[in-house]
Amino acid sequence: MKALQLFLIFIFSTTMMVGQDDIISLHFAAYEQDRKFEKIELNRTTFERFANIKTEDAAEQRLIRAFQELEGIKAIFLEHDATASALSQTAVKTVLADEAYEELMSASTKQENVLMTIREEEEVVRELSIIVGADQNFMVATLYGKIDLKTLSTITTVLRKNGKEWFKQFQNIAAEELSFGPSASTGKVPEATWDKDLGIRIFPNPASSYIRLEAQKATDETYKVEFYSLVGERLQVAQDVSLPHQINLSDLPAGTFVVRLTAPDGRFKNYRILKSDSRP
Repeated sequence: MKALQLFLIFIFSTTMMVGQDDIISLHFAAYEQDRKFEKIELNRTTFERFANIKTEDAAEQRLIRAFQELEGIKAIFLEHDATASALSQTAVKTVLADEAYEELMSASTKQENVLMTIREEEEVVRELSIIVGADQNFMVATLYGKIDLKTLSTITTVLRKNGKEWFKQFQNIAAEELSFGPSASTGKVPEATWDKDLGIRIFPNPASSYIRLEAQKATDETYKVEFYSLVGERLQVAQDVSLPHQINLSDLPAGTFVVRLTAPDGRFKNYRILKSDSRP
């Protein structure tokens, strides 16, 4: 019996260690419980949805390859808050005091504080983290798993440039593909399906010249429609959009993009769109 108890204690403690194996859980767990903070947490299942993403952009290809080795992404955000600058400064000091994390890059100006760190195990990068404080905004984000050094510069550039918007692309990416690609059995693209949450559909997908957004039921509500590259760069934005609505793709290169549709009540959904030169 005693041996069993010791075994259970070992398993429990090991599980706790695994659960705490990221910079946010170690040093900023209190912020995860604070309702002032917006939180994003993704697991490996999310990354598996991107295994078949197609793109001709070299930076995006490196980013997709990096996804394959990740175990999770976690981020916390505080926006439009006067305490953001002080929080970021304290956070930087806290992380620099932890010898497990090595400074990769830092910058400090009147407008912005940035710290990027990595955590290595046996000469393998297991975590890449970033702390940003700017314009009354505060962010701590981390990617953990196995990070290929060849993709490190691509990831850090995306994090630094696009920050929160890049993370939000994965926050609730639609599980259903909304007629994404041809059927394996027929080789034809099926009729566009309706998203169950917002009651909209996007088609054609894949597309070459345009995509069309339609509402399942007639409504006077208007939506915010945003269009992003895979690395979080916002390419188009339209406020107070009535459905149906059409987005022109003709000037974009072939590849994968993300459409974000935000309802009047603040609910939003991200949808993958494949831009192809060979499909209508």
